[in-house]
Amino acid sequence: MKKALYINIGGEGHLNPTLGLVHDLVQRGDNIVYYSSNDFEEKIKKAGAQFRPINQEAQRELSETMNLMTSHPQEYLLHFLHAMERITDSIFEETSKETYDYILYDAQSLPGKWVAYFYGNHN
Repeated sequence: MKKALYINIGGEGHLNPTLGLVHDLVQRGDNIVYYSSNDFEEKIKKAGAQFRPINQEAQRELSETMNLMTSHPQEYLLHFLHAMERITDSIFEETSKETYDYILYDAQSLPGKWVAYFYGNHN
């Protein structure tokens, strides 16, 4: 049995395609710890993974600044990157004393890429 970390902070189109894979991995005996927004907790648990919420303050910041994307894109980008950093820091803090056999992440998940890069180069 292997233990995996899955990081996905995107919307339905990012999360839904992963649920079949997660279900299959769990069925073969793998333990999946899945980070995502609270909106997807039930779907993730139904697939058999252990759900962990991404940083709540970062989720709120992303929601509250979404309207800036078209009107003030540079300001939105600063908020977006700040939120990604907070999410990444939270995941590092929560997983620092854990070990994983492999890490999966959405291709557009900066925290997923950063966490996988760090653990791939430092463990």
